Amino acid sequence: MMKQAAKHSRGRLQDPKGGLAAAGRVAFHRKSGSHLKPGVMKPTAEITPEEMCRKGS
Repeated sequence: MMKQAAKHSRGRLQDPKGGLAAAGRVAFHRKSGSHLKPGVMKPTAEITPEEMCRKGS
């Protein structure tokens, strides 16, 4: 029963499109103390060089 509850709550932390949802970033911050930024979703023409490094593709 515990595994099902953990699996279900993990689904809210992950974005269906990939990466972490806002709740997942908050949970990661509580666990490790680091600050994660949300993923870059802009079109390629509007991305700055800093965002291009974060995008990863």
